[in-house]
Amino acid sequence: MPGIAVAVMQDGEFRYLRGFGHANVNDDVWLDSGHVLRIASVSKGIGGVLTMRAVEDGQIDPADDVRDHVAGLPAHHAYTVEQVASNRACVRHYAGTEAADGADPADVAQWQAEDTDLSTTWYANSTAAAAEFWDSDLVCSIGDGHYSTHGYTILGAALEGATGTPVAELTESELTAAFGLGTLRPEDLSDTSVRRSTFYDGANDEYGGDEVSWKVLGGGMESSIADLARFGDKLIDGEIVGPNSLDAMWVDTGWSYAYGWSISTEDGHRRIGKNGGADGPPRTCRCTRTTGSSWRC
Repeated sequence: MPGIAVAVMQDGEFRYLRGFGHANVNDDVWLDSGHVLRIASVSKGIGGVLTMRAVEDGQIDPADDVRDHVAGLPAHHAYTVEQVASNRACVRHYAGTEAADGADPADVAQWQAEDTDLSTTWYANSTAAAAEFWDSDLVCSIGDGHYSTHGYTILGAALEGATGTPVAELTESELTAAFGLGTLRPEDLSDTSVRRSTFYDGANDEYGGDEVSWKVLGGGMESSIADLARFGDKLIDGEIVGPNSLDAMWVDTGWSYAYGWSISTEDGHRRIGKNGGADGPPRTCRCTRTTGSSWRC
């Protein structure tokens, strides 16, 4: 990896905050805690929080049929908001991952074509992006755990239907602006006002970046490590959603995953976290907290 950024917060204060290595290797730019990085699938946890804010506002209910909020969603998508938010809706994941898990080659070929279109097309909202792949069959029985970035695009479409606002705008108004998290937002490479780290591929060659507007809540957000840690601190402090929402969101669904977060125990304490990986820095990132301890990102 060209560089790593690290943040630790406890009781609303930074205890450790710094970067290592490079934000840009060729120009010898040191990576620090203010550089904006892709957070990849950590976006899913943020999507879960955004969902709970809509629940608190009375705009959506976890038990709602997703089809009640997404016009045109085919009948076989017969799952609830909670199920898709907790990756129990059996929506497919990336074609390559499904192929490795033994999916039918004919299905994989179709999904690869869809994924190519998704990664090269700008979408104004999640509903338009979801329509690109929602005709595909589900890949397991609804209620079973199946990790899916595409499912979070459908979750975004449900939030758009419930609130009447494109999910990128909803994220910025409900989280970024509302809580002063200036760099934690949907990725926008045209915005050069932030100090964004250069993207690198697996060979550590500079990489132009792919289109992520189709998966805002599934893996399309960016942040500085400092703002990501502030988000975690404000969340656990009850500023973003109330304690009842946290308890509802961080519940064991039977496969240790709920509302975009991984749920487990460590030394007898509940442990909440989310990791992710994507082309472009950081290669992987993780934010975790155990009961009574600080957030570590």
